Amino acid sequence: MPDADADRRRFSLMPDDEGVARRTSTVCATEHFICDSQDYWDESEPERLVCIECESEVANVGVGFSIYPARGGVRWLYVGYRCSACGVLGCFAGWKVGTLDSMILLDNV
Repeated sequence: MPDADADRRRFSLMPDDEGVARRTSTVCATEHFICDSQDYWDESEPERLVCIECESEVANVGVGFSIYPARGGVRWLYVGYRCSACGVLGCFAGWKVGTLDSMILLDNV
């Protein structure tokens, strides 16, 4: 029996190392910009994620943050993936944020 919850966690991913990423649900085709990516999308050159092992374009997506310990802002943001086909893990994109008012990014994953 198919796992409906697993299906809802599968996305195609279009990131760019310059600070944008967008995920698209493989179930309903809903697009979601990760963090503040929509603000910079038009100036970017994103590429569709393709697994380096099996060339699948479907993945689970995670976002990690490096936080300034004393100042409370986001220092770096990383977009990671797990290939839904073969399970390979990777960090497809990461960029420096470095502003104090950036904690709102954690709410917009």
